[in-house]
Amino acid sequence: MNKYGIYILSIFIGIALFSSCSSTPDEVLSQEKMALLLADIHIGESIVELERSKFYNDSLKKTVKQSILLKHGITQEQLDTSFVWYGHNIEKYVEVYDRVIEIIDDEIKHIDLDKKENVNVAIDGDSIDCWQWVRYYNINKYSATQYITFNLKKDQYWKNGDYYIWRTKLINSISPVKYGIVADYADGTSEYNNIVTRNNGWTEISLISDSTKKLNRIYGYIYMTPVDNEQIYIDSISLVRMRVDKNIYQKRSYNKTIDYNKK
Repeated sequence: MNKYGIYILSIFIGIALFSSCSSTPDEVLSQEKMALLLADIHIGESIVELERSKFYNDSLKKTVKQSILLKHGITQEQLDTSFVWYGHNIEKYVEVYDRVIEIIDDEIKHIDLDKKENVNVAIDGDSIDCWQWVRYYNINKYSATQYITFNLKKDQYWKNGDYYIWRTKLINSISPVKYGIVADYADGTSEYNNIVTRNNGWTEISLISDSTKKLNRIYGYIYMTPVDNEQIYIDSISLVRMRVDKNIYQKRSYNKTIDYNKK
């Protein structure tokens, strides 16, 4: 083969290598299709969680997922195959979830614009889910971060003494998972609760704010340290704010206090 032939061959090899590295196999959903599908699945799961009385058994919950797969023209086998492939191509998986977050954020913006009045009424209620972010995470050893965090700053609907319940469903966890929730006050003090769990299923951590202090913000974290081949799923995340009555307020004794004014 002459030099020209070798040059042409090297170009074709380069194109083939680039294509194999930059695209997904035929049987795997593309990143955009995977992101659109997962966004709809997460939104559907959130609806099921918020409307538990309507989706009171597993059959009804499965119907929601099946309808989403049908909408996208995807079979469960295709989804499972895609999960396996993306699970072995973590960088691509992270890109997919970045896109999922963009899609869901865009949906939230449209809800705010089209149903602003209804949203305000809900936020001003005595009990409301304040969670504004993605409700589902898949964390492994190679994920971009092993933390899930939130930060809520005070608005006109907050009241001193509000009761916050952070609830998640933990799936497929082997390693311990740490939860923490913190209240920061205007006087430089903070109160917090934290737990460590190895139990799969529903996990709940709560904090009752001090009714005698001005609350600046509520924030929290979930920290995981997955081992090799461990895929931890955090699902159905909610952060419910409730108004406190005297029977609940006595549980404030479980709070731990930090005073940043003391040296």
